[in-house]
Amino acid sequence: MKWNNLIYGILFSGLGAFSYILLVDYTNLSPHIADALYSRGAFIYFILAFNVLGLSLIHISEPTRPY
Repeated sequence: MKWNNLIYGILFSGLGAFSYILLVDYTNLSPHIADALYSRGAFIYFILAFNVLGLSLIHISEPTRPY
C-alpha cells in the first residue's frame, strides 16, 4: 500500500509538471498572466493540485473491504 501511494504520487507529480510546462510554454497568454505563471509557487501549486485530485479520486474509487 505504501509503494502504491509513492508510485501514484510520482506519476501525478509528473503529470502536473507536464501540464504546467504545456500551459506555460505553448499557450498564448497575456504578459501579466505569463509573469504570474513563471514562478516556483505556480509550479508547486500545479504539482500539489494534481496530487490532491488524483489521490483523492483513487481513494474514493477504491472498493470497501468488509472485515
